[in-house]
Amino acid sequence: MGDKGKRHRKKQAHDNAPTPGKANQGSPRRRLSRWQRWRRRPHPVFRFVVGLVILLGLFQIFIQWSPIKDQAIPSYLRFCARTSGAVMNFFGEKANIHDSTISSARFSINIKRGCDAVQPTTLFIAGVLASPVMFWPKIPGLLIGIFFLATMNLVRVISLFYVGALFSTKTFDFMHHDVWQAAFIVLAILAWGLWAVWAARRTASP
Repeated sequence: MGDKGKRHRKKQAHDNAPTPGKANQGSPRRRLSRWQRWRRRPHPVFRFVVGLVILLGLFQIFIQWSPIKDQAIPSYLRFCARTSGAVMNFFGEKANIHDSTISSARFSINIKRGCDAVQPTTLFIAGVLASPVMFWPKIPGLLIGIFFLATMNLVRVISLFYVGALFSTKTFDFMHHDVWQAAFIVLAILAWGLWAVWAARRTASP
């Protein structure tokens, strides 16, 4: 009777022991929210695309906000005109700058919306922010990338001025609408790609 009682108690203890499946049901992993489970899924490309689309939509709403659309962007266009005119005058162009217009005896150009590089810059910023890397490498990437695109926008303005001064209106329109518009999208993607390679190496290094 003693041996049978011991075996019976061992069997009950074994039956009452928690199984791996039952133990996992109460683990913190089961209590994660849907957002946390989605964040932990190994789909970085999918998360990047979704984040990029959301950020681009938010940026489009932001740049249509009245203080940005009616004040900040026009101020930036005037800054581009003054800076580009100063560079051209340094090389002897003798250009006059009024508001966002650069004019000389040879040609006149008015910097309007679309020549501000805002759209390519927002594309670059959204790409950096949506990238699945740590946040700290994004800070120098954003600063250098924004400065690079702003500088290239000044190059665009100056080059279009001299294209208009030296060539026909048809050539100016081609360079303005076809070449530089596409070139800025390529520059934004290229800047993001170079930053992504650098950031991946930095975060992967010990």
